[in-house]
Amino acid sequence: MKKRIGLIILLILSVSMLVKAQGGTISYGETTTASLTAEVPQAFYSFSGAAGDLVTAYILGWEESFQPTMALVGSNGQQLQFSANDPLTPLSNDARISYRLPADGVYSLLVSSENNAPGTYTLTLRRAVPVISTALADSVTLNIPQGAPSQQYGVAANPNAPTTLNIQSLTNGFGVTVRLTNPAGQVIAAISGGVTNIVLTMPPGDGTYELLISSADPAVGGDVQISLGEASTSSTSSSSSSSSTDSSSSSSSGQTSTGTTATDPNACVISASGVNIRTGPGTNYGAIGSLNGSLNATGQYSGWYTVNYAGQQGWVFSGVVTSSGPCAGLPQVSPPPPPAPVVTEEAPVTGSPTATSIPGNTGGGGTSPTSPPPPPPTEPSTQVAPIDSNQLNWTIDRDAGGQFSDAVSNPDGDTNDRIRLTVDGLFNQPPNNYRQFVVTLVCNGTNTGNLSWGTGGPSSPTGLSCGDSTTVTHTNDSNQTYININMSGSSPGYVTYTLIATKVG
Repeated sequence: MKKRIGLIILLILSVSMLVKAQGGTISYGETTTASLTAEVPQAFYSFSGAAGDLVTAYILGWEESFQPTMALVGSNGQQLQFSANDPLTPLSNDARISYRLPADGVYSLLVSSENNAPGTYTLTLRRAVPVISTALADSVTLNIPQGAPSQQYGVAANPNAPTTLNIQSLTNGFGVTVRLTNPAGQVIAAISGGVTNIVLTMPPGDGTYELLISSADPAVGGDVQISLGEASTSSTSSSSSSSSTDSSSSSSSGQTSTGTTATDPNACVISASGVNIRTGPGTNYGAIGSLNGSLNATGQYSGWYTVNYAGQQGWVFSGVVTSSGPCAGLPQVSPPPPPAPVVTEEAPVTGSPTATSIPGNTGGGGTSPTSPPPPPPTEPSTQVAPIDSNQLNWTIDRDAGGQFSDAVSNPDGDTNDRIRLTVDGLFNQPPNNYRQFVVTLVCNGTNTGNLSWGTGGPSSPTGLSCGDSTTVTHTNDSNQTYININMSGSSPGYVTYTLIATKVG
């Protein structure tokens, strides 16, 4: 019996050490540097926030090939925002989240990377200093002197119709930089590079958008006119310039960033900030742009939505967006053929070349040297999750909650996990004889739409997906919940997942 108790204590300590190794706590104004590895592909950072705090989390990968990603998880366990890039920079190895916190509580940042690549990153968390904005109701002519700081305007959304925001330079050759954030604090448009004429569209709704405007060159001043108008339902965000482009596009790949688009209230609408729009349903398809606002979804396939983007069909993963409207009834869309794997040219083989006969050559030297043919391309292999125990143990604190991470894959490796959740510190007397938690599953990897999960016995249905939540109740005399994770489907997949338990009340 003592041996068994010792084993249980060891398991609890192991889980505690695992969680500790995956981040920790972070405070406003703090910067931390850490690494993701094959053994620890994700990291969690928790922080305390107050209602109305406008927080910005910025992460930068140390290597150009390492693309970190971030998810902001609320105190109720729901994912609030996801980002795989930073619309304010041309870099390809950074990401940014800006969000206004809806309530007091403990929030979490989940740090991961595209394709579970290992790498080192630096993470910074900031809270914006409250600024009093000038209300913009109609039209204003603004003079921006040399060296002037950015000027901020508040633009109230129209609950009944889309609103256009027009910004036009009145001084020849004078360009501006513009940043527009929605009422939730998300950056939905970031334009720089000296643009002289900008038109942005805000969808119908409530709340106040914040417009930040400044000179593209601090050494140059000039005048601009800012005006509001009512847009038609087909309006979209756009910008034009005689010599400049929207710097929210990635200069290395020619991708452009779409801002908020007026949407049909009767359609399926998806919204996100900094989410890739790809040419097909998978990370092996190339990115053609970034979703920073809302778009109408036109179809669905295996956990992905299709959208109309820049005159072509784009694909957005459903696990990283918020959706509203009749999304379940979208038609099924056949995906395009997967892109051919990239073949890396081998270095020349040293030694004598082989001689190949040239038909019809009657001159001297009937052979011509040729190099050996390149090896045939190989299909990219799917990562395999190692098979672990039939039952995994996860113990959380009665007040702090906790996290648990593992991986599943299909068709090879560990295709399912069964996790026994218990709450430490429950007694037989109130108030510590009862606790309720929201358990959320966050995923990262390939074919995450093939993962399902749920609670109950080994044969209980697993109707939940990545990003979903469920509420569990524990008492002193009923202190266990079994969580089942299953990976299925016809396509190979590998998913690292994290369960987050957040105390209710």
